[in-house]
Amino acid sequence: MGMTIAEKIVARAAGLPEAHANEIHTVELDYLMSNDGTTHLTIDMYNNLKKPHIADVKKLVWIVDHNVPCDSPKTAGSPCPSDKLPVMVSPLQTCMNR
Repeated sequence: MGMTIAEKIVARAAGLPEAHANEIHTVELDYLMSNDGTTHLTIDMYNNLKKPHIADVKKLVWIVDHNVPCDSPKTAGSPCPSDKLPVMVSPLQTCMNR
């Protein structure tokens, strides 16, 4: 049987001819993505690692899709996740004036 689109993506990223469900592969990532709804959780988990390290910070992307445009002055003034860990945010800007 053929591969699903997810299996094709994993196979390509792992440099393999095929990949299938229930298999574990080490892959080369194109990007590391987090959105504005979960970035604070990602940063907290990152900060709890024993030896935190990001191999290629140019592959980090922060997707803003919850508070754009800002729904209130309070939201507009909230701290940016980059205040906690600047390397976790791509050049994308939120609605906050920084």
